[in-house]
Amino acid sequence: MTTRIKNVLVFSISLLLATGVYGWFYTFNKGTLVVNSNQDNYFIQIDNRSTECLENPCSIKLKAGPHSIITNKSGFYPQEVSVSISKGKTEPIELELKKIPTLTASEDPTFNSGGIFETPNEVSPVSPTANKDGSMLAFIDSNDEKVKIFNKEGKLKVITIIRNLSSAAKIHWSSDNNHLFIQHNKDGFIINIDEASRKKVTLDFEPNKIIWSNENSYLLMSNNENGLFKFDAIDQTITPLETTINLSNAVWSHTGDLIYFESDNEFIQTSVKKYNFELNQKESIITEYNFPISQITSDDSQRIYLYNSDSNRWYHLDY
Repeated sequence: MTTRIKNVLVFSISLLLATGVYGWFYTFNKGTLVVNSNQDNYFIQIDNRSTECLENPCSIKLKAGPHSIITNKSGFYPQEVSVSISKGKTEPIELELKKIPTLTASEDPTFNSGGIFETPNEVSPVSPTANKDGSMLAFIDSNDEKVKIFNKEGKLKVITIIRNLSSAAKIHWSSDNNHLFIQHNKDGFIINIDEASRKKVTLDFEPNKIIWSNENSYLLMSNNENGLFKFDAIDQTITPLETTINLSNAVWSHTGDLIYFESDNEFIQTSVKKYNFELNQKESIITEYNFPISQITSDDSQRIYLYNSDSNRWYHLDY
């Protein structure tokens, strides 16, 4: 065998080996990363190489081994994770992209106020309170001490009777319009409108603010020191939550979060927060400086708005 033929054979064998090694490393030595996210149309940076994910889930072929992954989407916080890919295997991961909170100047929030009620002449309403969409008015008739509901169609419904209530009584509608909670000093009355029934509970304190939960199973109450209490509307038990929140500065969001704001005495710093019931923790959403907030509300879709008293404008909170 001539030297030339030997060189050709060596070269050919080396080329085959190199091709095999290349194929093993870059073709066969690969796995699949499957990213499940709460968003689409975002970028993933993998080992300093950017890949666009247009759909969810997003599948990406990667060589076996460890990889560093960072998500990138405008208006969202980046998420950074480490994964290890095995040859021929699929590695699923879950990524939740969290929105960067913003306060945007907005038009005034819209509500279905329902207009003004004209109650019948034969009733004398005490503590009249409309439900959220303004379709019904609950009140105590001082003529016979009965709790009554008057609707826009002109129908008057008698629910129950509660003796010795004064004008200090406060009526709170549940969001599903099926229940009322009437508070008078330290006494509370859970009223089932459909069943025309009531249950009385006596509290250890006089609440200064009461709001129903979104799912209508409990009420939040605060005392004069803004201590927070959870009142179970089903079994009429009350639980202190070992935290303080001024419920006058709080509303429910469409996601079921309790959103509220806190300001220092000079209104230099204002923080918008949410309360995590499961962990009994306050979580900061956004902090603004020299941005005095005097009011918080939610519209008919439970989108959150805050009122800036300097600019006399409402700002929509997107978080």
